[in-house]
Amino acid sequence: LEGPPVRCEFAVECNVTFLTAAAMDRWIEIGPGMNRVGMGHEGLFEGVGRLRLGDEWLNLGVELDIEEPSRLGLWPVETVSLSEDGFERNYQGTCMAFAWPLQLEAGGMREFRFEARHAALVAAAPLAPGRA
Repeated sequence: LEGPPVRCEFAVECNVTFLTAAAMDRWIEIGPGMNRVGMGHEGLFEGVGRLRLGDEWLNLGVELDIEEPSRLGLWPVETVSLSEDGFERNYQGTCMAFAWPLQLEAGGMREFRFEARHAALVAAAPLAPGRA
């Protein structure tokens, strides 16, 4: 990078879907206080260094650690369709946009690091006799 310093907002967008925005058993916990919101929640959160996404029906969890806490924008991704009842909004997923202020001098470099891992939400129940 040559020329004058760069000052801007750098953002990374990630879209996920847990198939519905309305079910109470699908959620996002937003750190550091781990506030739980539904998949259809819209909001802006400051200083986010950790997230947990959960689907209790599938016993599926994803934990995401962000090395440098970010501003998080969260909103549902929706499409519009026309049905017999008129226009309908249909949930397609949840957008998570992580943003940081960025200042780089000529030749400068900056790294942003995320770590994601699978995490079961509850211990798996034993299978009933005769079921594999």
